[in-house]
Amino acid sequence: SHVLGVRLDGPVWDKRLLIEPRLGDLTDAEGVVVTEFGPVSVLWKRGGNELLFRLQTPPGITSVLRLPDANAATLMLDGKRAAAEVQGRCAVVSIGGGKHEGRVGLLPAAGGK
Repeated sequence: SHVLGVRLDGPVWDKRLLIEPRLGDLTDAEGVVVTEFGPVSVLWKRGGNELLFRLQTPPGITSVLRLPDANAATLMLDGKRAAAEVQGRCAVVSIGGGKHEGRVGLLPAAGGK
């Protein structure tokens, strides 16, 4: 669940998840995280300067998608430009339950590397 990035966001009665991948040096990760609300399937694929993703979250749940090192202005979600918030080096957007897919441009590595 740490690498895939799925965890509760607040108390269980808020029915909210945080989805924040921790890929490190991995170029892709895929799996299912069992939550209090049901399974959440996640696929992350990093290629070049872009992160592709596919998610399926339980109905009736709000999830905060927090994408590290992502350019919020380039976030595409379900075929449309998403109005993502910038929080430091993260693009952040709320999503409802169901299937979602998207892509986002990645920021250059910190320190210019």
